[in-house]
Amino acid sequence: MRRKKDLRESMLIKRDMLSPQERTRKSLMIKRRLFSTPEYKEARVIAFYVSFRSEAETENMIRESLKLGKKVVLPVSRVKKKELQMVYVKNFDKDLKPGTYGIIEPKTTKVKLDDLSQLDIVVLPGSVFDLSGYRLGYGGGYYDRFLQTLGSGTVIIGLAYEFQVVNEVPRESHDIPVHQIVTENRIICCRQEFL
Repeated sequence: MRRKKDLRESMLIKRDMLSPQERTRKSLMIKRRLFSTPEYKEARVIAFYVSFRSEAETENMIRESLKLGKKVVLPVSRVKKKELQMVYVKNFDKDLKPGTYGIIEPKTTKVKLDDLSQLDIVVLPGSVFDLSGYRLGYGGGYYDRFLQTLGSGTVIIGLAYEFQVVNEVPRESHDIPVHQIVTENRIICCRQEFL
């Protein structure tokens, strides 16, 4: 557990050192790569996250996906149950508000996605990813629990800056790897079921 904590902390320090300009530049490259994938092009319903602090920026991805006619859901953190509830958004400017931990999330009055089998893609953040698709989140386990509820037809894609990808992260038996990692430099295919 100590190794997880140290790896997560050192990577977040490194990520926080990116200038806003560098973060925006790298995030645009990540967006271009993500949007070029067959999985994204064919997806009808996509779960994104709203970027927070120094994460790969997703606002433009969400806005453009909505313009392209994709259905977009974003997570609301349900702190007592330590789980994520996915909620549809149609308008980035009107449908969101500051939520748990100061992260922007949908207003809970919006329509919830109850049938997770409708999700074609889940795009998620992480602090560190490895080449096999395993990830370290931020320690809350929200996405770990959420991924366990997904059907086998949903493609899981992690967004990261290239330096966030390492050879191997500590993993546990319940961890679910992502199918792809998209960085500013490449798309890493980790699981072959759908790709």
